[in-house]
Amino acid sequence: MYKLEMHLHTLGYSPCAQTDVKTIAKLYDAKNYDGIVCTNHFNRYLCEEYYKKGSPSENVRYFVSGYRALQKECANYGINVFFGLELLTDSLTYYKPVRPMPKC
Repeated sequence: MYKLEMHLHTLGYSPCAQTDVKTIAKLYDAKNYDGIVCTNHFNRYLCEEYYKKGSPSENVRYFVSGYRALQKECANYGINVFFGLELLTDSLTYYKPVRPMPKC
């Protein structure tokens, strides 16, 4: 049987995450997981306000680097990491304190 975590965020790539990739790899190895789906949040607000790495393409590269960092660390334990994301299709997000007024 394949033991798989289906939804996981990493510190520095999703504001709600509290655990770094090294600790994640150790914890999931200790619980005998075979795989993890890295589903860091991805939306316009995070790119503009949380990542702040520069251009839109630089922000996307930064977002993907969170997956790659987890993949690299988990490889040390034989844990497969799959690319996923928690997508919000518009600029609204629960991280934004005030919902913008609709335009008429």
